[in-house]
Amino acid sequence: MFPYLLMTALFIALAALSALETSLANLNLVAWFNGLRWLRVHFVTLGILVELAFGILPALVAARAKQARPATRWDIWILLNAGFIALIAGIPLINPAIIFAGGTLVFSAVILLARQLLALKPVAQSVIASEAKQSPHPNPPPRAGEGWGGRPFYLAGLAFLSLGIIFGTGLWLGWGEFLRAASPKEIHLHANLWGFTSLTFAGLLIDLYPGFAKRALALPRSLNAILGLFIAGDSALILAPWIGDNTVMLGGLVLHHAATGLLVYNFVKPVIGNRDAWNAGLVHLVAAYTWILAGLAIVPITVFSPLQVPLTHIEAEAPLILVFGWVLQFAFALAPYIFARAFAPAQPARLGGNALSLLALNLGTACIVAAVLSEEYQARFDALAFALWAIALVPIARAVWRHTRDAFDAVPAIVE
Repeated sequence: MFPYLLMTALFIALAALSALETSLANLNLVAWFNGLRWLRVHFVTLGILVELAFGILPALVAARAKQARPATRWDIWILLNAGFIALIAGIPLINPAIIFAGGTLVFSAVILLARQLLALKPVAQSVIASEAKQSPHPNPPPRAGEGWGGRPFYLAGLAFLSLGIIFGTGLWLGWGEFLRAASPKEIHLHANLWGFTSLTFAGLLIDLYPGFAKRALALPRSLNAILGLFIAGDSALILAPWIGDNTVMLGGLVLHHAATGLLVYNFVKPVIGNRDAWNAGLVHLVAAYTWILAGLAIVPITVFSPLQVPLTHIEAEAPLILVFGWVLQFAFALAPYIFARAFAPAQPARLGGNALSLLALNLGTACIVAAVLSEEYQARFDALAFALWAIALVPIARAVWRHTRDAFDAVPAIVE
C-alpha cells in the first residue's frame, strides 16, 4: 500500500503545479507545452485516482474478507508506474511505440490487480458452505453480493478501465477505425470516468463510510441494485459513441444517474440533521456528486438555449467539470482520510478538506461552466479556474505530505 500512497502524494503535488502552469499559459504569461492538456487531466485520473485505488483496494477487500492485509505486489507497482512514465513521455512526443508500450504495461497491471482481488474471497462464504454440508437443516444461501462490500464494484470498474485503456492507447494507433467506433475518444472518456471512476467511488463509499461517518448506509440492501444500474448505464454510455446512437446515450445517462442518486441517498440520508457530521470533507463529497448533475445539465442548456455554443467547445470544457469538480473533489475528501488511516492508525482520522479547499475548488469549477457559456472569455475563465484549483490543492497536498513525512520520520526510530 505505502508505495502507491507515496506516488499518490507525488501526483497531488504535480496536479497542483500543472494547474498553476495551465493558468499562467491561459494568460499568455508562459508558453504552452505540447501534451500538457493530456497530462493535467491524467495527473488527477491516472495519477491520483488510479494510484490511490491500486494501493488501497487489496487492503479493503482483504479486510472485508477477514483476511490479513496482502503484501505489496511489486510486479503490479512496477508495471503501473513504468506504464505511466512511458505514457507521460510518449504522448507529448506523439510516439506510437512508446504509447503502445505504456498502455500495455498499465493494462497488464490492471489485469493482475483484478486477479488479486478475485483471489480474496470472504471467509464467511466458505464457513457458510461448510456449515451447510454438516447441518441437516442448512441455512438459506446468502443473497448475491452479501459480505462482499465494494469488491464487485471494484472488479466491474477495472473491467471498464481495461476497455478505456484499449481505446485510449488506440487513439494514436488507429484502433478506433479498426473497431469501427464512431467516436473512440468519447468511448475512452466514458469507460474511464462513467465506468471505472463511478464504480470505484461507489465501492470506496460502501467500504469506508461506516468508518468516517460512524453509521451504516441508509439502504444496505440497495447495493446490488446500484451495481446493476451502474453496469447497465455505463455499458450503454460506451455503446452509444461506438455505434453513434444518441438514444442509447440518453438511456445510459438515465440509468447511470439513477444509480448515482441512489448512492448519494445512501450516504446523505443517515447524516441529515446531524450538524456534527457535516465537516468540510462530507460537503466535498456531496458537492462532488452535485457537479455530475450540473455537468449533465450543461448539455441541454447549451444545445437548446439561444447562446448556440459550438459542440466542440462543450466537448473541450465539459470534461473538466467532471475531472476537477467531481473526481478531484472526491479525492480531496478521501485521500487525507486514507493517508491518516494508513500512516497514523493510532490517531483519529477525518475526511480531508477545509473552507479554503471547498471555496476555491468549487469556484474554479463554476468558472469552467462560465467558460462553456462564454467562448469570448474562455481563456480568462480557464485561467481563473486553474489558479483556483491550484490554490485548493495546497491544503490537501500539505495534509497528505505531512502524513507521508511523519511515516518516514518514524522509520529511524523503529530501526533504532
